[in-house]
Amino acid sequence: MAAIHKNKGSQLQVVPWYNKKEWEETYHQAYSEDLELQEKAYTQMCIWKTRYSNLPLGVECTMDILYVRLCDKQSGGSAGTTSYQHRDLQLLYSTAVMRFLNHLTVISNYKDSMYKMAEQNRIPDWLINLRHEAAHGNSVPALYL
Repeated sequence: MAAIHKNKGSQLQVVPWYNKKEWEETYHQAYSEDLELQEKAYTQMCIWKTRYSNLPLGVECTMDILYVRLCDKQSGGSAGTTSYQHRDLQLLYSTAVMRFLNHLTVISNYKDSMYKMAEQNRIPDWLINLRHEAAHGNSVPALYL
């Protein structure tokens, strides 16, 4: 069930979470170090996606990053994984980082430079470099990053 939320502009907005408690619980689970809690957060966000397909960009990006993190942990996150799984993880991480930074650029005031946008949002330069390497380089970035 979706809820109606009053935003700062006193306008009503449909949101996919039932109430503020559900939102806060999912937020804390997503940013927990506990893998099981992160999995619960991801599942809840999938439910939200079913309720309302046009999720806020922050939720979409968090879902992408959580998905990759869960895939990485389930594969063991070790050098013993097969090269196919390793390559999948490289592509998944690269895509999640690119989507996050691209979405942030869309909502940012700095349209001309990702580095300016990153500085404004306290995002390290190495993440922008990683995105550029993934988008324009000859190979995807290494997993050890």
